[in-house]
This record gives sequence, C-alpha cells and structure tokens, in this order.
Amino acid sequence: MYKYPVYRPNLTGNERRYVNEAIDSTWISSKGEFIPRFERAFAEYIGSCGGGGVHRKQLPFVTGQ
Repeated sequence: MYKYPVYRPNLTGNERRYVNEAIDSTWISSKGEFIPRFERAFAEYIGSCGGGGVHRKQLPFVTGQ
C-alpha cells in the first residue's frame, strides 16, 4: 500500500495553481468551482452518469483501493 507523505505534498502539476485559485476566489468549501469539476471528472473516470457526489470515505469501495 502506497502511503502519501502529507508532510511533503507533491505539487509538481497544477496543484499549487488550483489551491491558490481556490483561496483567491474565497470558495474553499463545497460551493466552489473545483468540487463540481472533480465530481464530473471522477464520474467520467468510473463510467458513471455523475448523478451525485462521492464522499471520500466511499472512494475505497468505488475505486477498489
């Protein structure tokens, strides 16, 4: 099992830009732009119609990890 080092995040892609954009927009809750974007991308990834969000506690059951 891979362990993610939370003490040293990997910000090699667009992560820093997205975090800063969320903070600058003041929408860092479930009402911001990134939650629906994630849900749409995740629904597409798993082949779902995207009819609802997935709670992080459900991810192991959905992804098999």
